[in-house]
Amino acid sequence: MEVPRSRRRIRHSPPPPPPAQGCTGGDDLISMLPDDMLLQILTRLGCARAAARTCILARRWRNLWIHLPGLIFHDVPVGKVQAALTRVARRRAGMSVSALDIRLMRSVPPEAARHDEALAKKLLCKAVRLSPEELMFVLPRSSISKPGRRVEITMPCFLHATSIELDTYFIQIQPPANQILHALERLSLSGNIVDIGACLNQCPRLHVLRVTCRGVLPVLLEESLTALEAAVALGLTVSLLRIELELYSGGHTADGAQFASLLHAAVTEDKFLALERLSLQHYRCTILDLDTMVARCPRLRVLKVNADRSAQVVTIRSTSLQELELSIDEGQCEGINIETPLLTQLKLSVDAASDINVSIWAPMVEKVSYLFSYKKLALMFGFWSLQSLRVDTVENYKYKDEGLTKEGKDACSQPPRVHVLCLQISAQDQSGPVLNFARELEKPPVSNFPILALNLNAEGHVLAAFVSRILGMHHLQTRIQRLKVVLCSWSEMSKCVKHCPCNEPKN
Repeated sequence: MEVPRSRRRIRHSPPPPPPAQGCTGGDDLISMLPDDMLLQILTRLGCARAAARTCILARRWRNLWIHLPGLIFHDVPVGKVQAALTRVARRRAGMSVSALDIRLMRSVPPEAARHDEALAKKLLCKAVRLSPEELMFVLPRSSISKPGRRVEITMPCFLHATSIELDTYFIQIQPPANQILHALERLSLSGNIVDIGACLNQCPRLHVLRVTCRGVLPVLLEESLTALEAAVALGLTVSLLRIELELYSGGHTADGAQFASLLHAAVTEDKFLALERLSLQHYRCTILDLDTMVARCPRLRVLKVNADRSAQVVTIRSTSLQELELSIDEGQCEGINIETPLLTQLKLSVDAASDINVSIWAPMVEKVSYLFSYKKLALMFGFWSLQSLRVDTVENYKYKDEGLTKEGKDACSQPPRVHVLCLQISAQDQSGPVLNFARELEKPPVSNFPILALNLNAEGHVLAAFVSRILGMHHLQTRIQRLKVVLCSWSEMSKCVKHCPCNEPKN
């Protein structure tokens, strides 16, 4: 018997729509875009090296990056940058780039760094062949390790450049020889700049200048500032002036009067309006009246300085300062007064000969390195003397018997800013000036210490009661989460002296 077929009609899926004209189902639609649109895609990668790697996508993308209007090389080895510029210059003969941004790799082995210094000079010469309108060239500090004579770089002549920025740290920068940069309007130089006056004379259209002088001898610095003073009188705008004085072999000594003479060219109505960064710590230069000096620098953001030994009160008040490193050696200092509402980083190192009044108002401070070293014996409790009090800020920490470190796979995560209080304490059998320890704990700009490290030179004395007394102080008892005790020069043979306070019944 036959089974009748179903009367239901079988429905088939509709056929796919016909492909667009000139396109099949397997085509790479992105690769079919015009070159201008593909170059816009590569430009948004923000890196010429990343753009070059798109050649693996399809044959259509090969060598497309060479035609980018601007080339950016960040943290790329100098050898690879040089090879890339050679290739671009060969394929784009006679064509310029709008911008060339080269910031060489920061961390390289010492042997590679010495090689990179020589290549850095050649790299600038390669850049000339591309005739960039805007050039940025940064050679980081960590890539300079060549001992002996300083490396010198002569700035090539970029005839079509309207903006140039060179940052070479301690490498000497020399202006191009007998070449006029007619198009240059904006110039930024950072490093050991040689004869800036000659450079300015070769840039007739220059109207905005940014200068950072690093490691320049005082005589040359004075000549540079004099040249800037003359250029400013003719209409040049110095939008940034930084002076970073460093320690030379053999050293150099200057006083406040000489320093004021060096900065004479930067003075406008008795103010250093352009000064944003001042570092004098390694220069053995001190300024007696820091408060007046800082007040004359309304744009000062970074200050690294040693206080004068003859200053009785060290005062720094600034509404612009963001980073401060202040060292105070043993001298006549009786007080420290710091008022900086925008300060985020503070490094204060003090060799205290006696009790010093400290007032620090820095409500935005985040990173702190605070060290008080007591030259004379400062008695805390009984015969226990405080040698140093230190407060440091760390991001993360781990706690182990061998110490506190900032790194490690098993690090114990804490809030972004963790403050560590470290006390160096010794037991002395001789008397000295009594120190108000509770008051010393109130001096640092931060008061929350989750970690307490005690370095004790007990000399055989009983220390349990002493440690218990410290932990019982109201400044610490509710805040300490980690405690580390290190016994220095401990010996089981050590004994208390006769009639030692340790032997008292109530101790």
